[in-house]
Amino acid sequence: MNVVKVFALMLSMAVLTNACKKDEEIGPAPTLTVASNLAGTPGTTVQLKASINAPEGIKTITVLKNGAAFDVVTKNGEKTFEYAKDYQIDNLSANSVVNFTVW
Repeated sequence: MNVVKVFALMLSMAVLTNACKKDEEIGPAPTLTVASNLAGTPGTTVQLKASINAPEGIKTITVLKNGAAFDVVTKNGEKTFEYAKDYQIDNLSANSVVNFTVW
């Protein structure tokens, strides 16, 4: 019976020790500033621009076009980055909207 009590005590101490570890500190969130809305006729080339400021460093920038992968840029921990990419406007119906998401 003593072996069971000792084992239970050791197990309890292990759980408490792991539960009391200090949480990882989270730094400030990155900020993103994008150029104003772009418009044009089909076939026109426009430039997508975004300024990224990440105090904790940039690892990857992913750009989506209407939710699908459009561009990926890998960085080495830089804290700021000026993103620019040419985009030729698709042949879509009038008043169509194309959404780009940067994260």
